[in-house]
Amino acid sequence: MLLRGRNVLSIMFLRAKTFAVYCAAAFLLAAFLFASNGPASFAMPSTTDSIALSRPAYRRGDTVVFNYWVTDVPGATDHVAVVVSIVDPNGIVMAQYSGFAIPINSTHYIYSGEYLLPSDAELGTWTVNGSSTSYDKNGNVKDTGSAEASFQVQAIPPNTPVIIPVDGELAFPQTIYMRPDGSIDPFTIAFFVVNSTNNASLSGVLYEVYVTDPLGRVVSYYSGQSGSNGEVRIEGDTSVLASLGAYIVTAQLRNSTMSIVDTYTDLLNLCPIVYPYASYVAASYGNRTRVSSLESGRGYYIHLNVTYMDPDRGRLVVPLELRFAIKAGNALVEERLNVSVVVDSEETEMWIFFRMPYGRYPDTTYRVYLILACCYVVDLGSYSIDWNAPPEEEAVTVVVAQSRETTEYQIVPLSLPLVFVLFLIFIGIIAVAALVAFRAAMY
Repeated sequence: MLLRGRNVLSIMFLRAKTFAVYCAAAFLLAAFLFASNGPASFAMPSTTDSIALSRPAYRRGDTVVFNYWVTDVPGATDHVAVVVSIVDPNGIVMAQYSGFAIPINSTHYIYSGEYLLPSDAELGTWTVNGSSTSYDKNGNVKDTGSAEASFQVQAIPPNTPVIIPVDGELAFPQTIYMRPDGSIDPFTIAFFVVNSTNNASLSGVLYEVYVTDPLGRVVSYYSGQSGSNGEVRIEGDTSVLASLGAYIVTAQLRNSTMSIVDTYTDLLNLCPIVYPYASYVAASYGNRTRVSSLESGRGYYIHLNVTYMDPDRGRLVVPLELRFAIKAGNALVEERLNVSVVVDSEETEMWIFFRMPYGRYPDTTYRVYLILACCYVVDLGSYSIDWNAPPEEEAVTVVVAQSRETTEYQIVPLSLPLVFVLFLIFIGIIAVAALVAFRAAMY
């Protein structure tokens, strides 16, 4: 049967030829893109991060208080790890902090910290850089995020009233705890007002003090004038402390024209968790014998008895950071481990598994600590640590046929674009084979 002068076989040939041309064009395009860009990278979902500073400008010797906020956290998140760096105007990292953020609710986490500016701090613009990584309960990465903020370090004008905190702390103690009956330990805010030039006490200087909760809301406010010796002392109101985490205490001075002449900030941590007794490292789960030594690469269990002062709040994820310090001093090694526990009852016994990290450090006696996000320190005792160097990745040995040499290759998993190119090659081969078959049938 004829169709406009062409038989069915010729029409099938033309269609097959067209199909082959399209496949070849697609193959060349995919190969070009793959060669130009390499394997495609798929962006990790990002949280919305931000950094809130206690004020925009500081003086030398002041304490910089920051809150690192992580929002839009996915529902499957178990814990959020945060790293924050303090960078001076010359680009030098002056301090770095890492740990777990405290969950405020299911989608908002906060990590708080403070940095004491040295007496010879560089004047100018400083930067606070941070990043966060959200994990599920299996340790898989769910989200990442980053944020940046800046502040100014300014010189102190001469003959100006300035705030001098007592022993460097505006609020003390810096960490207060919730008691089993729901009440909260008392705290005090105290400082002196002196002349910036000669440190002479200044009386009658107007001061203001306010406390903001972890959500940034002002929950208490105090004002008055400094005493005869320049002292200001305030007994804090614990009834306004409801949210768990870090509160910011801010004191400022005003002159006769009501202009702010000096400001000082500090952290006040409210913690509902204590570890009253029997905290140690054991060799296995349920083993109530404390080990005397630790070795890199081996697994151990941390035993904790946790008292939750306010279990009516419900399930609480408590982030912990495991640190190692030389017994004779305060020097910390660089290796730290982040773990988290969940408490939902008044008394909980816990066994937390961890694997001892590798490191090139002296084999000696170290003191091991657990650090909470709200600055609570759990002393796990002293242990003799046998540090081992990290094991090197072993290359896969492949014997090449008809060769006397053995070549080492690293096995690399196929990326998605490469699989797509191979698929197009396969389709192209089939199309060419079909084209050859049709041409042979025509003749």
